[in-house]
Amino acid sequence: MVCAFKAPIYTGGGGCSRRFKTGSDNKVWQDAAYWVPLLLAYTFMSREEACGLECSEIVFDVDTPFLIVKANMTKSKNGETAAGLKRRSRHRIIPLHPELLRLGFKEYVTAIEAEGHCMLFPELYRGDLTKRGGARFYAGAGRYLLDYVDQNVPLLRTSSGKRADLHSMRTAGASFLEDSDAKQVYMDDILGHVREGTGPRRYCKAWFVKGGAAIIQKRLALMCDATPNLTAHLTPAPLALLPLEERSRTGSYRECASRRKA
Repeated sequence: MVCAFKAPIYTGGGGCSRRFKTGSDNKVWQDAAYWVPLLLAYTFMSREEACGLECSEIVFDVDTPFLIVKANMTKSKNGETAAGLKRRSRHRIIPLHPELLRLGFKEYVTAIEAEGHCMLFPELYRGDLTKRGGARFYAGAGRYLLDYVDQNVPLLRTSSGKRADLHSMRTAGASFLEDSDAKQVYMDDILGHVREGTGPRRYCKAWFVKGGAAIIQKRLALMCDATPNLTAHLTPAPLALLPLEERSRTGSYRECASRRKA
């Protein structure tokens, strides 16, 4: 994951379809290609959850900023009913890691709202509605980021040859928590898993006893303690947005690599 965040997308590259290509016009552009991998790494959400967030689901004006994973109209499949939760337990509150704030997540959300969008990543939900959200992110940016990592630090493969993918970031987050002091009930609530057992399901009511603010702060402490700092090498870049139709189109890393070899 550290290798992923050393890609030119994060350190400075070209514009639309040239995000992995470095040159005289190096710049860090912010969109789903930039923010979705960071959200996956620091919140342990799934790809679809991250891509389908709405601006109103990001809360900054509290002691511990957080985001809400919930059903919404962005992820709706019929345009009439809110959707996007695999099960009720996936509705949850996740604190924002300090690295997300340091790198300018609040400024990005504010800018997207100022453009008049309710979707956090509006470029993923425009035009052809048969390819939306996570699928569009993967097609335009995600697969090329995986290519970049695989070329520099070969990704692990399963016995069938399938390489680690973006969902592996969620697996890594769960593994970080497993190897920490986090209780199982906290792991389940952060990841959106169903609590197991009568005690956790019926009698663990700390949210109501201690208050939501205290629990969100506790979750953040656990996540920060468990998760390595994957982006300490990055310098916050000034907010820069491409035209909507050019966002999250990174271009193929393989093409850039082959040009350099030539």
